[in-house]
Amino acid sequence: SPQLMQYVADGKIKVVYHTISILDRMSSTDYSSRSANAAAAVATSAPDSFQVFHAALFLRQPPENGDGLPDSELIDLAASSGAPRDAIKDALASKKYADWVTQMTKEFEAKGFRGTPTILVNGVQFKEYTDPAALKTAIDKAISVRRDRAGSADHRGRRLRGTPSGAPGVAGRGARSLAFGRAAAGH
Repeated sequence: SPQLMQYVADGKIKVVYHTISILDRMSSTDYSSRSANAAAAVATSAPDSFQVFHAALFLRQPPENGDGLPDSELIDLAASSGAPRDAIKDALASKKYADWVTQMTKEFEAKGFRGTPTILVNGVQFKEYTDPAALKTAIDKAISVRRDRAGSADHRGRRLRGTPSGAPGVAGRGARSLAFGRAAAGH
């Protein structure tokens, strides 16, 4: 949401994306895995383009039990988001991040999560994700608690949790101190 991205820009929160693949059973073409693979490729090849690509995927979310977007459209979306076309094309063709996507999905399911969006505020699941005002209130409270505990630290940035190596500025395990996590790309 624009409010969340403003909080990120202001250094108040960090958004941590957990890219997963949970809907392949609802697709005739493993769209969930393919879109998650494309998301990982965008995050590693053009980290600043990830948020735009992520939003574009959700805007074009296909109906369940269908084909999903073909690879050519995933490549076009990634390229129009600012990612290098050839890097995305190569990653999709080779399934470069398939093992990583599988691992992230297993971790997600092992924690008892079953669907997206799954939102965590300071590690606690927030279940009222359809109520933007309630989410803003929960985040404001977390910011206030964080500020009281640690001063006004800057938490600027977006991270794709556990991104495969080679993702400058994006790689690493998710921050737990003031983490706003969302399991994403469960397309």
